[in-house]
Order: sequence, then structure tokens, then C-alpha cells
Amino acid sequence: MVKSKCFIRLTREQGDCLEQDFKHLAIDEIPDLVIINPNNFHAIFEDVQ
Repeated sequence: MVKSKCFIRLTREQGDCLEQDFKHLAIDEIPDLVIINPNNFHAIFEDVQ
């Protein structure tokens, strides 16, 4: 089953502000920082119809 992922794309500058909070996601390895919406963090794990 394919999981749909809900992302927000942030600029590197915006991402730097959140880097500490999301270090466990290894976001520093992503060229154009793509971060899960903190308000819908669970969405990445749920099926989206």
C-alpha cells in the first residue's frame, strides 16, 4: 500500500531555524530542505484517500 506524504517545502534559511528540532530526521542530508508540517506530523504515516 502506498503512503501519501504531506510535505511543506522550506527554503534553506527557513530550514536552518528548524534544524535543531528536526535533527533526528537527518534533514541536513536533503539539498532543498523538505520538512513535514509540524502541525500534521502524523500525516506521513497515514493513508490519504
